[in-house]
Amino acid sequence: MLHIKTTKLQEMVSKAFKGVGNDKVKPITELIALKVEDGTFTLITTDYDNFMYVSEAVETEKFYAVVQATQFVKLISRLTSEDVTLDVVDNCLEVKGNGTYKIPVEIDAGTGEIVEYTNPLADIATTDKLHIGEITAQDISGILRALKPSLAVTVEIPQYVNYYLGETVLATDTNTASCYEKQIVDTPILVSAAVMEMLSVFSGDVLDIYKVGNKLIFEGDNFALFGYAMPGIDGYNVSAINNYLESAYPSMCQIPKQELLQALDRLSLFVSDFDEDKIGMTFTEDGLMLTSKQSDSVETVPYIKKDNLEETSCFIYLYMLTSQVKAQTGDTIDLYFGEGQSIKLVDSACKMTAVLCLVK
Repeated sequence: MLHIKTTKLQEMVSKAFKGVGNDKVKPITELIALKVEDGTFTLITTDYDNFMYVSEAVETEKFYAVVQATQFVKLISRLTSEDVTLDVVDNCLEVKGNGTYKIPVEIDAGTGEIVEYTNPLADIATTDKLHIGEITAQDISGILRALKPSLAVTVEIPQYVNYYLGETVLATDTNTASCYEKQIVDTPILVSAAVMEMLSVFSGDVLDIYKVGNKLIFEGDNFALFGYAMPGIDGYNVSAINNYLESAYPSMCQIPKQELLQALDRLSLFVSDFDEDKIGMTFTEDGLMLTSKQSDSVETVPYIKKDNLEETSCFIYLYMLTSQVKAQTGDTIDLYFGEGQSIKLVDSACKMTAVLCLVK
């Protein structure tokens, strides 16, 4: 039997649910394991490839159950009682809070025993784990905010659907490239988008990163994640991407972020399917002039400052520009241009750079 504060359990299940795959073809992804062992209460969930562990120290006897994740999480999230008691009674997980609720535990049809949830961490010896780096909650948040818009979402070049972690963190879809200027690991790896999203629930300070063959383990206070280093790192064109990000631009301007986003939002009303999401940008002496391709809409956003400005016109994808502007953390956008093939957005406050290809 387990007795725990409702708010603490709600916090735990909210995090653990991020790891639930809910793939009906793979039944384990619809389940959640509840385990108490050696004074630690752990929730385990998976999307089949990656396993998330959310833990809390408790004082109670050994306890184990595997139940349907969605039903359990929804029930716990709706409780308003101060405490919750969990117990396995007659092949059901009995939940006592505002009332008494029974959720069937998963039973192995062959043995009649409670299903044993897959636990890949149990098979890895501490001595086999090679420490390759660490990542903070702030790093994870920054990577997802600033680099996710540049991540490929289709698999024409499969390695680019993953984040590159090496001397810096990179993401690209070949039309854009973004960089988070911090070394996270000593040994370069590719980390899947799914793993990075799961890591976003970590609320501690630092996660240690370990490698065992092609396996990755992220461990921190009351949290662990098991996953895999993704294949294709040799095909990830790091040098070319870095050269792209470090390209020199003759002109620079600084623009208020919110005013630019509002202008782009208004302009979007005049961008039709015929325009293929393209808008015009003209860097004039007075400000950045934005136009729809058919010139149905024109708006100029004034500069805060400018440097070596030469009037330049180009076309860019509206959605691509908007998503990258939103990813910037400050109130202003430092925008570099004049190179002819691309523009560059630099967020110096958090050392992030994004390069966006121009279109014809």
